[in-house]
Amino acid sequence: MPAANAEEFLARLDLAGMEEVSDIEVADHLYYFQDTDGQASLEEILLLSMEWEVSGQKLDSSDSDWHKVENNPPNFGYSSSVYWFYLPLLNAAHYGSEWVVEVAYPVLDFVDLYVVRNGDVQSFYKLGDKQPFSNRVFDHRNFRIPVSMQPLDQVGIYIRVKTSSAVQVPISLWTYGGLMKYDQIDHLIIGLYFGLLLVMALYNGMIYLTVRQKSNLYYVLYVVSYGCFQAALMGIAYQYVWPSSIHWNDQSILFCLALSLMFGTLFIRSYLNLNALSPKMDWLYGVATWVGGVFICLSFILTYDIMIRLIVSFSIVICLGAMAGGVYLWRSIGRSIQYFTLAWLFLFAGGFILAMNKFGVLPRNLFTENASLYGSAIQIILLSMALVEQLTVERKKRFAAQQRAIVQERLAREAQEHALTLQRLDNERLELRVQERTVELETLNERLKELTIKDSLTGLYNRRYLDIKAEEEHKRAQRDRNPLGVLLMDLDNFKLINDQYGHQFGDECLIAVAKALGDNVQRTSDTVARYGGEEFVAILPGASKEKARYLAEMIRLSVMSLSIDYEGQKVPLSVSIGLVSTVPKEAGRYEELIKAADDALYQAKSEGRNRVLSAE
Repeated sequence: MPAANAEEFLARLDLAGMEEVSDIEVADHLYYFQDTDGQASLEEILLLSMEWEVSGQKLDSSDSDWHKVENNPPNFGYSSSVYWFYLPLLNAAHYGSEWVVEVAYPVLDFVDLYVVRNGDVQSFYKLGDKQPFSNRVFDHRNFRIPVSMQPLDQVGIYIRVKTSSAVQVPISLWTYGGLMKYDQIDHLIIGLYFGLLLVMALYNGMIYLTVRQKSNLYYVLYVVSYGCFQAALMGIAYQYVWPSSIHWNDQSILFCLALSLMFGTLFIRSYLNLNALSPKMDWLYGVATWVGGVFICLSFILTYDIMIRLIVSFSIVICLGAMAGGVYLWRSIGRSIQYFTLAWLFLFAGGFILAMNKFGVLPRNLFTENASLYGSAIQIILLSMALVEQLTVERKKRFAAQQRAIVQERLAREAQEHALTLQRLDNERLELRVQERTVELETLNERLKELTIKDSLTGLYNRRYLDIKAEEEHKRAQRDRNPLGVLLMDLDNFKLINDQYGHQFGDECLIAVAKALGDNVQRTSDTVARYGGEEFVAILPGASKEKARYLAEMIRLSVMSLSIDYEGQKVPLSVSIGLVSTVPKEAGRYEELIKAADDALYQAKSEGRNRVLSAE
């Protein structure tokens, strides 16, 4: 066939009068050659092109080494072959134009681009994420090169791709004006996405610092690690954070994805409270957490194509498991679990749409290309809403409990008033039994008084009496300029004891600890009270720091020596103690001493528990 008919088979992309050419239009004029052994040189590729021009052979015929791209974008999955792409361009206009060729997949390892005119290489660019970022002509996360088109000009763009990631090569062309418009939208989407991640992380981080709820902490760590994964995958991290770290750039995608998988499973376990709800499911997600940790280590050992398949496959399992758990608890927990379930559904849907786009099932556009960003953004918002809703419900429960306590206190007060009324009536009617009745009423009053100032479980003074007594001793110490000692004690690992052995056994432990406190703090001037939960307070008037520390150590040793049995098993107990002993300031309040002791207690906890630390 004569060479004049070659245009019938080799259709060039005419750029005359155009401002941009999408990857869909480019795919209609794009051809590829699979170099299985990776040995083909540019000269051999150009020779093939010249043979087409001479013979007019169809490029997609069975006899041709070159084939027309069938999918958009070109997607050949994970392959060890080298792929060459050929894009023939034509400028049929009588004026020149400047264009930018873009390969919009920033994780390709090696991307060599050649601009060929009349069989001669006009420009050559060696790009890819295995090359230093400084090699790029344009300071951008995608691979871009400039191309000048003269009037009535023909140019061939040759692209050589070798990568350990999926061989996906979305190619588009832009004028500088069209590129500016596109980048504005692209930067807006990326800025909104990472701005959202930052706001959600900071917001829930502040909530965690306030309420100390692990779900919020795991949520923040998940958001940060997933954001780092997206930044690495999109090439943003390579552009702005580590432009010179070639090896880490490839490694960071696997590392951050595995990290987000681990923190995601921790968040699911904590949020759903699987430890109490389903120990079996909690065990399974515990294993999943360890698998995420193993993936983090393996990301430094195994190849990219193996690791990305393992991590993505396991992530799908975790995502489906979270949705299944949410559906199972859909009605039993309330609105927060509905937010939780929808969040994982949107993440899964975004990833699914992106996968269908990469496999050529769905067209490539701003929506399908950024589907995972949209899905993860909605997921992050819904998870934050779920955490807020969960916190709101818990606050309502605590408020209801406080209201019940107020009602009970009022009933007790009314009962006391009723008893006093009966006392007056009985005295009027039974004057002959005044003495006997008086003794009975005094006994009743003592019991009622004890109920109001004593803790019903441990028999120690309660928080209400402590506040009154501590205020009195604080004022006395201020007036007399004497030291006042405060011990703040907390039973170590009490939540674990409750969870493992039950609340009834936990109550037994509190009673035993209270008795040990009473045995050691024996001065009539001293006051021992239950501060709340597993915390106790001792007010020691006139006690120096040395005496307070000695007493605290005696208490700590006494608690350690307690022998509490649970079904024949010895359960060890220990306490952490924060102490303060000082002459109160004239304008100070006793709460300042409690706060200082609490800070020392917190430090004792953080340093390993079962110890005594004094405030400086």
